[in-house]
Amino acid sequence: MQFSFQKISKESPKIGFLKFSLPFYYVENLSVQIEMENMDSKTIWDDLKRYHKKNAIRFLQARNVKIDFLFAKQKKLQISSNSMKLKEDGTYLFSGKVTILTDDQVFNHPSLRLSFSRGKGSYHIEKREERIKLLVFEPSHFSKSEVIISP
Repeated sequence: MQFSFQKISKESPKIGFLKFSLPFYYVENLSVQIEMENMDSKTIWDDLKRYHKKNAIRFLQARNVKIDFLFAKQKKLQISSNSMKLKEDGTYLFSGKVTILTDDQVFNHPSLRLSFSRGKGSYHIEKREERIKLLVFEPSHFSKSEVIISP
C-alpha cells in the first residue's frame, strides 16, 4: 500500500458563535494505492484503531480522496470523493461527489460505503434504493482451501 497527502489540518466546529472543544482532523488531498494481492483489511483496521487511540485522534476524515485498487488481473477500480470517513464498524464512508471508475463503467453518486469482505472475484457493487455499497474481496480469503472430513 502506498499513500500520500498534502497536509493534516485541525478544525474545531462552530455553531453560531460557539466553538466546540473537540477538534476534527482532516487529511487533505489523500491519494492511496492498494496492492490487492496480499491485502489483509483486518491488519489495516487494527493498525488504524491503535493509531487513533495512541494519538488521541477521535475524529479523522479525509478531503479530496482518490483510492486505486491494483488487482492481479489488471482490473481497474478507482474511487474518488470529496470526503471519506472511517466508521467504527471498519467500513469507509465516502460522501460529497463520489465517482467509482471500473473497467467498463463509471458511477457517480452522493455517497458510498466501502467494506472489505470474503468472496470470489475482485469486487462487487450493490445498489439498494438510494445507497451504493462496494465490497472489495481480499484474495487471502478465497485462495486458502479447506478440507472438510465428514464422519
